[in-house]
Formats: sequence, structure tokens, C-alpha cells
Amino acid sequence: MTSSANLAKILHGELEASLQRAQDDLAFTTSELEKHRQLNERLESDLLKIEQHGQHQSSPGNGDANSADAAEDDILAGLGLELGPATKNVRCLNCIPFPNVNPCGW
Repeated sequence: MTSSANLAKILHGELEASLQRAQDDLAFTTSELEKHRQLNERLESDLLKIEQHGQHQSSPGNGDANSADAAEDDILAGLGLELGPATKNVRCLNCIPFPNVNPCGW
């Protein structure tokens, strides 16, 4: 009876450890799900802002192309992307720095 009691204790310990791992995995997965939900909500909100901004820009009587470029900068600034000089002029790594030679079309 002693060996069966020891076996039961060992199996019980393994089951508890397995349960703890499953609970930890569930907590991590729930946390990740919440992060993705928040990101999704922000993306949907940003897309809605861009779409609404585009509808305002396409209405008749708007200014020239320069004012459209400035408005594009304004809508991007409103999204909180924090685009600075380092990110606004990004070039791909495959681009060759010679005139008229650019495989990416930049």
C-alpha cells in the first residue's frame, strides 16, 4: 500500500504542475489577446480617421496639390505615429545611391 500511496503522491504532483503550466499559458494567452484587441481597436480608429479625412479632401472646392500634401501630413500627425525626419525619408536597403539606377522604384 505504501508504493501505491507514493505513486499517487507523485502523480498528484505531476498533475498539479501540469495544471499550473496550463493556467500560466492561459494567463499569457489572455494577456496577448487583450493586447491584440487594443491594437485592433486603435487600427480601426486610425483607419476611420483616415477615411473620414479622405472624404473631406475629395469634396469639391478644395485647394491645390500642395494643400493636399500638407493635409496628409496633418492626418498622419493626428494618428500619433511620431514620424520624425528619420522615418519620413526611409529608403529601402536594396536601393543603389546613383541617379537613374534604382531597382525598387524609389
